[in-house]
Amino acid sequence: MKKFVLGVLFLLSAGSAQVFSQCGTCTPDFTCFAIGGTQCPLSGQAPPMYLNNPYSTVVTFDMPPDTNVAVVGTVQIINVQYASISGLPTGISWECNNAGNGCQYNPSQGETKACITFCGTPLAPPGNYTVTINIYGTASTPIGNQTQYQPLQYTFTILPDSASNGYYSMTPSTGCDSLTVDFEPVYEMPLPNLVTYDWDFGNGNTFSGDNPPVQSYDAPGTYYPVMNTNIYNLKVKKVTATASGNWWCGDVEEPNWPIVGCTAAPDIFFRLQHGTALYTSSSTSDNATGTWDNLNITLESALFTISMWDDDPTSQDDDGGFAAISVTGPGIFSFSTNSPFGGGTFGTVEVIQALTSVVTTPDTLTVYQGPSVVNINANPSDTVCEKEFVTLSVYPGNYTYEWYLNGQFIADTLGNSMTVTNQSGVYSVKVIDNATGCFSWMNPLPVYFKPGVFNTTASYNGGILTANPSSGFSYQWMFNGLPIFPGGLGSMYQPTVTGNYACIVSNGFGCSDTTNNILVTSLAGIQDVADFSNQVQLYPNPATEQITIGYYSFYNESAEIRIINQVGSVVKQVRQPMTAGENTLTISLDELASGMYIMELNSASGFAVKRFLKK
Repeated sequence: MKKFVLGVLFLLSAGSAQVFSQCGTCTPDFTCFAIGGTQCPLSGQAPPMYLNNPYSTVVTFDMPPDTNVAVVGTVQIINVQYASISGLPTGISWECNNAGNGCQYNPSQGETKACITFCGTPLAPPGNYTVTINIYGTASTPIGNQTQYQPLQYTFTILPDSASNGYYSMTPSTGCDSLTVDFEPVYEMPLPNLVTYDWDFGNGNTFSGDNPPVQSYDAPGTYYPVMNTNIYNLKVKKVTATASGNWWCGDVEEPNWPIVGCTAAPDIFFRLQHGTALYTSSSTSDNATGTWDNLNITLESALFTISMWDDDPTSQDDDGGFAAISVTGPGIFSFSTNSPFGGGTFGTVEVIQALTSVVTTPDTLTVYQGPSVVNINANPSDTVCEKEFVTLSVYPGNYTYEWYLNGQFIADTLGNSMTVTNQSGVYSVKVIDNATGCFSWMNPLPVYFKPGVFNTTASYNGGILTANPSSGFSYQWMFNGLPIFPGGLGSMYQPTVTGNYACIVSNGFGCSDTTNNILVTSLAGIQDVADFSNQVQLYPNPATEQITIGYYSFYNESAEIRIINQVGSVVKQVRQPMTAGENTLTISLDELASGMYIMELNSASGFAVKRFLKK
C-alpha cells in the first residue's frame, strides 16, 4: 500500500471511538488560516486549563482534498475519520461539528474545514498530558481505495487551581460571577526569626495572622489582594539573676573565715552562648542580685545557654552553673543553674522581637462576568398553531450555546438560534463564554403549539357554497379576498354576486385554515375554475391615470374584466377578446376615486385576481 500524509490536525476524544460529549457543535473559523496552515489557532496550542475550573474552547482544522503520493502522483482524499484517542485528561471531552456522521469528512466533496469543541472540568493533577489521536484517511488511487492509519500527538496543559507568588497562595485565583477564595501564607523563616502577616484582600476586608478566613468576591471584576510579610529578629533585652549557696566563697576576693564563714557578696556576671556568638555581660559589685537591661542581643539561635560567674580579678572566676533556654517567640523565660560548688542562681531572660523588614506582595484575582441573562426571544410568538415554525434566539457572540427541551439536551442545535415545530414544552439555553468558560442559563421559555386546522375544502353546488368540515368550527367567507359582513359566518353561504369566494375555517384555539378558491360565474352553481393569478401582470401599481393588464391565453377566447371597490361594488366592467398568446389591455382610471381596488379577470379557462392602489 502506498503511504500518504494527510494535512490535518487534531481531534481529541474522551476514550473509545465514537464517544461524544455534549460540548456542542461549532462553526469552523475560515478566516484565520495562514498559507499552508493546518489548524486554528495557528500555534496548534489551545488555551491552558485550570484544575477544577470549567473549560471550553474551539479548534478549527484543515483537510486538503488531495495529496501527492510518490510514483502514483496526486490522489484524492475521499474520507477522513477521527476514530479515537488515548491519554485525554480526566474530565475533558469533545464534540466535532459532524458528530452525527461519526466525525467522518469527505474533503474531495468540499468538506475541507472542520472544528471541535473541547469542554469539561479538568480533574486530573496539574501537568502536561500527551494524547494520541487516531486518524484514518482513505484516498482514491489507481489500485483502488487505500486507507492509512495516522496517529497524531497533542499536549494539553493543566495549571494548578491556585495562584502563588512566593509569599501566599490563592485558591482558586479565577472564577465566574462570584468567588470564594482560600488564602494561605507560604513564606516562612526558621527561628530565631519570626514572620507575621497583614492582609488586605482587595474586597474591603483586612486580617492579621497566618490563618485568614475564606474571602468572598461577590461581583465580577479584577481584585488586587496585598499581603505584608513582616520579618522579625528575636533579641535578648533583659537578664535578671540572683545567686545563692555561697558558691563564690573561699578565694581571696571572698574568703571563707573560720567560725564566721563567708560574709562577702559575689560580683556576678553571665555569659550568653547563641549559635557561634558569645556575649559576656558586665559584673555586679558585691551584689548577689544583678539586672542587665537594654541588652538588644540579636540571637543567632533559638536555643542558647546562659552561664553565671563570680568575677574574681585575682583568683579564678567562680562557676555558678549554666542553663539551656529554648525560645519560640518573645516573652520572659525563667532559668536556674546549679554550681559545682553548691547552690547556684535563678533568674529570667526577657526576649523581644524587632522588625527587620517588610515585604509587600500584591497580586491579581479575577472574577469573570458570566454571559448576561436575558429572555429567550420567540418569533413570531411562543404560542402558535400546529405545523407553524417558531424561531428561538438569544444574543450572538463568542459563545457556545446548548439548547434544552424540558431539561433534556437537544443535539445539533448549538447556534444562538433554533427553529422548532410541533414540540410543546419549556425551552432553555445554556450560554458558555468561549474565552472564560463561564456560563449562564437564560430565562426558560414555555412554547405551546395549539391544535391546528387542516385539509379544509369549499364546494359550490345548487347555488350554495359549503365549507368542509361543516360543524364544530367558526367560519368567515371571503369575497374577492375581503370578508363578507354580515351573513358570511356560517359553514354555508349563498352568493348574491359572481366573483371569487373562499372560507377561513377556525377552531376554538384561534388556529385556522383557508379553503380553496371558488369562482362563481353563475348564481346557479358551477364547478371550480383554475386560478391563473400568477400568470397575469398588472402595472403600474400604485396607479394614477390608468392600469395595463398583461395576460397570456392559450387559445382564442374572451375575458370579462371587473374593477371592484373595497365594499365589493363593481365600479367598472370591460369585456375583452383574447387571442392565443400574449394580450395587453389598458383601462382608464380617471373616474375612480383614490383607494384600494380589486381587478378581477374571468375567462372560460380560468380567473385571476389582482389588488392595486389608485392614487
